[in-house]
Amino acid sequence: MKALRAKGYDVTGHDPVVAPGKPRKADVVLLVYILNVLTSPCEREHVFKQAWEHARKRLIVAVRVDKQAPGKPCGDGVMTRSGTFQHHFTHEALLALCRKLAPRAKVQKLDPGVVAVSR
Repeated sequence: MKALRAKGYDVTGHDPVVAPGKPRKADVVLLVYILNVLTSPCEREHVFKQAWEHARKRLIVAVRVDKQAPGKPCGDGVMTRSGTFQHHFTHEALLALCRKLAPRAKVQKLDPGVVAVSR
């Protein structure tokens, strides 16, 4: 956020743990490397929907798609040696999730693991 502010952008961050408070609506909302660390498919959908509700124009979603993280199987992902959960998305699964949760939106692949969801 510091780099964006330094370039003159009006940005704010929200994290219920690190930066609690009421998130505000924005033209563009970034949901970056969040969905892949949530342990429950229901929680992933909930967080996506919340982010989409706050996006006036576009939601950018990024997840890891490079390879399955090593670790102990846990739910639909793995618990890594460092104690973090990782759900492995394929790019196709990310596109399908975005289309399911924002059915009227335009869903566009930007890069592997990065999708723009536009109103």
